[in-house]
Amino acid sequence: MSTPASTTVDPRPVWSLINGFTTYWTVVAAIRLGIFDALASGPRESGDLTRGCDARGAGALLDALVGLGLLARDSGTYALTPVSDAFLVTDRPASMRDLVVWSPGPSENWPALDETVLRGTPASPIDDDAAGTFYRHLVRATFPTQHAVAKGVAPRLGEPRRILDLGAGGAPWAAALLEAFPSATATVNDLDAVVPDARARLQANGVAARAEVRPGDYLSVMIEPASYDVVVLGHLLRAEGDERAQALLARAAGALRAGGHLVLTDYFLADDRDGPLNALLLGVAMVASTRAGRARTESTVRSWLAAAGLPVIDAFEPVPSQRVLLARASPAPDERGT
Repeated sequence: MSTPASTTVDPRPVWSLINGFTTYWTVVAAIRLGIFDALASGPRESGDLTRGCDARGAGALLDALVGLGLLARDSGTYALTPVSDAFLVTDRPASMRDLVVWSPGPSENWPALDETVLRGTPASPIDDDAAGTFYRHLVRATFPTQHAVAKGVAPRLGEPRRILDLGAGGAPWAAALLEAFPSATATVNDLDAVVPDARARLQANGVAARAEVRPGDYLSVMIEPASYDVVVLGHLLRAEGDERAQALLARAAGALRAGGHLVLTDYFLADDRDGPLNALLLGVAMVASTRAGRARTESTVRSWLAAAGLPVIDAFEPVPSQRVLLARASPAPDERGT
C-alpha cells in the first residue's frame, strides 16, 4: 500500500537541493563570461554587459543572478551587490572568484560520486595530478583568502626569524608573514609543478629575496631539525589519510625550535559530526576527488598535535569561517617560567 504525498511537509528544502546544482553553474557561467569583472567599474546596461551572447540565455542568467543577490537591477541597468563586489571580482583583495570554480575539485568526479562511495576511489583523483594542472589552478584561487588569514594571524607570532611553509601552494602565508616581519626569512615547499606559482607570487609581493623555495613532497623534502620559529600547515590535513596527516604533524614538530609556533588551518567538524555544513560538504569533496582525504573533528587534530608535542595554545578565526589552531613547542629550559 502506497503512502500518499504529505500536504503538510514543506518541500522547499528538497527544491534547494535540486537548485543547488543550477545555482553553482549559474555563478560559474557568470564568472567565465566576465560579468562580475565587467561591472567592477560601475553599472552597465544589459545589452552592453552581455554583448555577443544569445539574448535568451543572457536574460535568464542575469535574472537568476539578481534572484541570488549577486546583481542589482534598476530598469535595464545592472550593478554589483556588496557580496559580489567583495568576493567575485578578480582583483579584489578578498576575491573568491577562482575559488568558486576550482575548490570543488574536478567537475567530472561529481556525477560519479555514487560509484566512488561504492569502490572508495574517485575516477580522477587529484593525487595523481603529476602535471599539476588542477593544483596550479587551485593554489592561484586560494591565494587571496589565505593571504588575508595569514595577515590576521601574524600579530600572534612574536618576531619570528625563520618560517617554514609546507605545502605552500602559491605561498600566501610565506608572503604575508615576510611582509609582516621584515627581518624574517622563509623556506617555502610544494610539489615541482606548483613552485613556479610560489616563486611568481613571492616576487610579485616583493619578498622573494628572503625566501628559499624547495620543491618536493612535504614528507620527504629536506628540512633542518629544530630550526624554525614558525611552521605553517595551511589546509593540508584534510587532503591526506590519517597516516600521512600524522606524519606531517611529526615533521612539523621536528622542524620547530623550542618555543616555536605551529600554525594549522582547516575546516573542522564538530565532535558530534552534525556540522558545520561547510566542513561536512568539504568532507564529501575530499571523497569525490582524493584517495584518502577526509574532514576531521577539531578534537581529533588537537589530540594528534598533543601527541606530537604541540599542545594548542589558541584557536580563533582571523577572518570569518577560517579556523586557525596555534600550537607551541615546549620552550627551552631557560625559557620556562618566564
